[in-house]
Amino acid sequence: MAAIYINYPNPHIEVHHDAQCGFTKRDGTSKRKKKVESALDGIRLIRAIEAKKIKFRAVAGLNGLWVVTSDEEARGLAREIAPSMRSTYRVTPAFPVREHC
Repeated sequence: MAAIYINYPNPHIEVHHDAQCGFTKRDGTSKRKKKVESALDGIRLIRAIEAKKIKFRAVAGLNGLWVVTSDEEARGLAREIAPSMRSTYRVTPAFPVREHC
């Protein structure tokens, strides 16, 4: 399993392929989580972000989201989420996607 961390208003997305990563263990317990088990779940997640059903704010508890998915899907899903976050929250020029581990 892999984890994708989405942060706003500090716009970035981090892909964590290592389930034992210290960052996911430390930070993963205090943030919201969504599980994506299929391509359809990924589409639903992106649509929820675009419709602001999943909200991001500069407030603890709403500034981050962990997305748990398969290792194979993580990188592609992160790259699909980034443009939605960029357009929904009007982030310019980019909403960078980084590989953490």
